[in-house]
Amino acid sequence: MPVLMLIVSYIPALLIFLYFQSLKKDDAEYRKDLNELILKGAISSFPILGLSFVFNLLLKLTGVQAKYPLLGTALHDFIVLALSEEIVKFVTGNKIVKKNEAKNNWLDIIVYMSMAAFGFELLESLVYMFTTNTMQILVRGITAMHVSMAMFVGYFYGKSKYTGNKFWLVFGFVMMWIVHGSFDFLLSPEMEEYGYIAVFLAIWSLINMIVTVVIVAKGRKQEKYTKPFSEM
Repeated sequence: MPVLMLIVSYIPALLIFLYFQSLKKDDAEYRKDLNELILKGAISSFPILGLSFVFNLLLKLTGVQAKYPLLGTALHDFIVLALSEEIVKFVTGNKIVKKNEAKNNWLDIIVYMSMAAFGFELLESLVYMFTTNTMQILVRGITAMHVSMAMFVGYFYGKSKYTGNKFWLVFGFVMMWIVHGSFDFLLSPEMEEYGYIAVFLAIWSLINMIVTVVIVAKGRKQEKYTKPFSEM
């Protein structure tokens, strides 16, 4: 059953990958970049797994988890998981952004950030299959939380490039850090009473993903989204 849920959970993100890949189906370098992002995104999850293990061990050895369980969980979910995961996903996607600096446009940045997150999510979901319940695996997969959050960051990263105002990049990143950390924290045993709030965040993730795909689909016909930043 968990394996089936895992396979089903991959479907939304996979469909997005196939759609994004079709945007430039005749561009071999573009397709190569997307495949590279997925691979490196998956690899980037390993340091997070190690960091999480070490942090949990420190919490137990220092007695923080036993004395202040809510604080220990908050630090783990907001710093070790949410912040570090958002950073590694951004760094992975940004390497391709920098590599293609001369020809990047707004849509490209959304795609690159999303594909790095897709790779990360592929491996993380596999880990969750052994550490959490099947319903959480399914919810995380159907709402494609990592991909959706990366779309949000990618949109505002693109906006910062388009406007020349770095505020938008900071805004997008910080907002996703807060949403990500809140989602993980609300699903923890210590916050079981308020776990229902995570459902609203999951719904937001699904809506955000759909809205961003629509923006990309319509943006293909708009110079604002398709004109390389270097030509502005």
